[in-house]
Amino acid sequence: MFGFFKSGSGKPACPTAPRPNGPPALAAKRPRLPEATPDRAELIRQAVAIHRCKQTVLDHLSDEQRAKLLVLAMRTLMNQGHEPEDGR
Repeated sequence: MFGFFKSGSGKPACPTAPRPNGPPALAAKRPRLPEATPDRAELIRQAVAIHRCKQTVLDHLSDEQRAKLLVLAMRTLMNQGHEPEDGR
């Protein structure tokens, strides 16, 4: 159950290797963004590293914990801006 949360190999779900930009035809249509300043590039690298570390927390959850987290997330998204009806 909820096998899509697991990476299957025991490794983090998001790979550390850079992703390809897709087919050359699609990559050629993308506008070229200006290069980030060294400070901004470092902040982005740090943010990506933190995101990867936190993502691995999901790998250690049991199926029951994953199911509870999924229900909690769905309730939160469905009730955005509204008070819960059941008083919780």
